[in-house]
This record gives sequence, structure tokens and C-alpha cells, in this order.
Amino acid sequence: MVSSRSSSSPGLWMHPSIPLRFRFSGSRPPAINRAWIGLILAAANRGDLRIMPESGMIDAD
Repeated sequence: MVSSRSSSSPGLWMHPSIPLRFRFSGSRPPAINRAWIGLILAAANRGDLRIMPESGMIDAD
């Protein structure tokens, strides 16, 4: 029997050998918030692997 309450967090496995494909609607390419990506990378390098909200971030480009 599997409990509906779990003490573990959901996980996502990503690896360079796993192909990813994204499809975007519209004719313009999506904008990438480089400041947000930088924060995510810095956190990941510290071992802090959480999904971080982009809200409030302003792209420095």
C-alpha cells in the first residue's frame, strides 16, 4: 500500500544524454532572463536544487 503522504520530494532526472524538445507558440523566440538563470546556476553550484520563481526578476541585458 502506498501512502498518499510522502516524506520525500518529487524529483526530475536530467542528463546531457536525454534529449529535450521544446515547442513555443508564436513567431518570436522566447526571451531568456539571464539574471534568473544566473541565480539558478549559483544555487545549483551550492547544492541548492530547487525550482525558483522568476517573478520580480529583471533581465540585465
